[in-house]
Amino acid sequence: MAPAVAAAVEEKRRPRAFSIFFAVMFALGIVGYWAGGQLPCLVHSKRIALLVAAAIVTLALIPASRLRSAPATPPGERIYPRGPFLRRYLASLAVWSAAVGAFNPFANAYFARLGYSAGQIGAIFSRAQVPQAAIVLLAPWVFRKAGLVTGIALMMIAAAAALGGLAAQPSGLAPLIFIAYMSFQWMSEPGMNTLLMNHVAERERGGASSLNMLVFFSAQALASFVSGRCLNRFGYAAVLAAATGLAVVAAGLFRFLLRPVSE
Repeated sequence: MAPAVAAAVEEKRRPRAFSIFFAVMFALGIVGYWAGGQLPCLVHSKRIALLVAAAIVTLALIPASRLRSAPATPPGERIYPRGPFLRRYLASLAVWSAAVGAFNPFANAYFARLGYSAGQIGAIFSRAQVPQAAIVLLAPWVFRKAGLVTGIALMMIAAAAALGGLAAQPSGLAPLIFIAYMSFQWMSEPGMNTLLMNHVAERERGGASSLNMLVFFSAQALASFVSGRCLNRFGYAAVLAAATGLAVVAAGLFRFLLRPVSE
């Protein structure tokens, strides 16, 4: 999707285009997360609820089939980009992905541990989409004021602060802190996608997006594996404190490694 959005608009408009893309995703998620929490209770079966979700996903094939495919890369042309920018970007992304991967897969379990029911957890995730859809639209304004790289770093710092708040496990305030965390986490996504697409050649955007996803999910998988083992032994407070530290390190890496090669 990142190469498709990048190809659709000129460089200076990409932060806004990516912001709109994510805002629409979150706005639709408001209904999706609410339904995900309520549907198993309404149909009295998690299996039927999953089949309904599968049917909804299948509907995406209709608009997807109408998308125009990117032109094929000529034989002999390089698909995957190289260079100091990409190496620094992927290294910084790996640390950031590890930070969010240490908590995000266990968010449901986190709230369940605090005593929230499945319906309440679904409502929390649904409500989280409302400010996420709104705040992600503010990302282009932050990037104009602070710069693309510095703006991304500031959002990571804000997400790290929220992670630190979740580490304290304040039962009553946990939903609000979680909403703030998710909002700031996703607020950085339009900037990261813009930054990557702006610094690779058009023919290399697909390869760059693939590398981006490879590093993102690989780091998350490793962090989730380690975090899952550590949660039972050390508890959420220690794991989330470590995730907070990783998020701060990632912000520093983006700010000091990428700014010299992105200006």
